[in-house]
Amino acid sequence: STKVNLLSCAFTTKITTTAIRPSSSHQIQQRPKTVKNNELKQLRLPKSPTSLFESKRISKDIKDSQYLNDYLITDSLSLTTRPTFLEAISNPRDLFVSLPLILIGFFISISNILGTYNDTYLKLEALAILFGFLSVLAYMYQIITNYMISPNVRRGIIDDATVNLYAALYTGAVSWLALRTSEFCPVWVYSMGGDSFIPLISVGVFVFSLLAPFFTLFGDFFSSPSSSSTKKEEKELFPWYQYMVSFTRSLSMNNNNNNDGIISNQQEQYPPELSDTELLRCRGLLAIGVLGCIFAPDALSFFLGGQEW
Repeated sequence: STKVNLLSCAFTTKITTTAIRPSSSHQIQQRPKTVKNNELKQLRLPKSPTSLFESKRISKDIKDSQYLNDYLITDSLSLTTRPTFLEAISNPRDLFVSLPLILIGFFISISNILGTYNDTYLKLEALAILFGFLSVLAYMYQIITNYMISPNVRRGIIDDATVNLYAALYTGAVSWLALRTSEFCPVWVYSMGGDSFIPLISVGVFVFSLLAPFFTLFGDFFSSPSSSSTKKEEKELFPWYQYMVSFTRSLSMNNNNNNDGIISNQQEQYPPELSDTELLRCRGLLAIGVLGCIFAPDALSFFLGGQEW
């Protein structure tokens, strides 16, 4: 049925979201003070700086090696000392919410393939939806408290704080849609005008999930001010998609504390180009956005038809 296929896609999407976004802040906080020369050579940085300002910043990044242990930016495959699996899931959200959700989603997907729909299936469905909403709360907690959020401000949807907000919104919309299409959906979910505004919000989230990575990939990646730029010229060069980065970073209660890793406004507006690892992640988010737009008509049907969807 449409509902079963929707649920299968929803939880497969959650697995993909978790898989392409590793936890990195644990390594950032414990990065070594000295870095081996061979490890510096393995660091993938932008190949063609676009201005003197950019060139100086890249040189400083290499000297400080601030990206070397940030595995949201660089790839650890060729490093001599790689993080262990336990370090990779050191984020409590991954350990207590994401991994159980992946496991539950796996069994739901197997049931969909085999066509096994019984009371156990409904219990798994309810449990998965519950963990989905718990995941939303965990994402928002991290954003607000700046807990294990990478201090490296990056471009568009790839920025760690921004991608956490993306994941919270997307997971919330998918969880609501799974609940709304389920056989045990409570009356209060769609009563009191719930079908008049929640579906439209979900459609907006699904459209955002496609547009945000699209504009991050194909936006003005190469805009950066030169050392002689005037304030007017810098404003014209400002990549507009960085507004969502500034907005998300501003949600943190620690956003005014430089000791917590919040870097200057200049770097926030003009971060370095996306690394190869970030490009791969952004393409994955774009694919998830395409899937999200497939969900959009289902969400819209509740707005147009209510219980007669």
